Amino acid sequence: MWEGYKNYDHYYTIDKAEDFFKEVNISQLSTVGNRTKYYNIPASFDIETSSMKFGDSKFAEMYIWQFGINGSVIIGRTWFEFTQFLKALTKEMHLDLNNRLIVYVHNLSYEFQFIRRRIPWVKQTDGQDVVFSLKPRKPIYALSKYGI
Repeated sequence: MWEGYKNYDHYYTIDKAEDFFKEVNISQLSTVGNRTKYYNIPASFDIETSSMKFGDSKFAEMYIWQFGINGSVIIGRTWFEFTQFLKALTKEMHLDLNNRLIVYVHNLSYEFQFIRRRIPWVKQTDGQDVVFSLKPRKPIYALSKYGI
């Protein structure tokens, strides 16, 4: 039985990231793969947004983000906190292009519009980002330099 379900009754804020990483217990996680290794755990990301109109302009703003790993959840309110978390995650899990964490994103095509300029993406040899889309603005896969 997956043990992550025991962690669903609480969450951590970004100032408690150290406690979040302790609960995830990264040293005990297994990886799969030969050349490229992938953490064999569930991980997810989601944001909540609000849209509004100002004059003739319509815009949306993120007001909370949450990132879950193996049942443990950390939340933040700003993009700066999210970027700081990704850097800490990369360091804690030793993520890079050869050691990756697959992160599932609810409604990726919508969330991607918020994160596409905030996360450094891996470039192909032709200079294009490693983003696979079925249609414009409808990505189903993207590879970041953070190893996620």
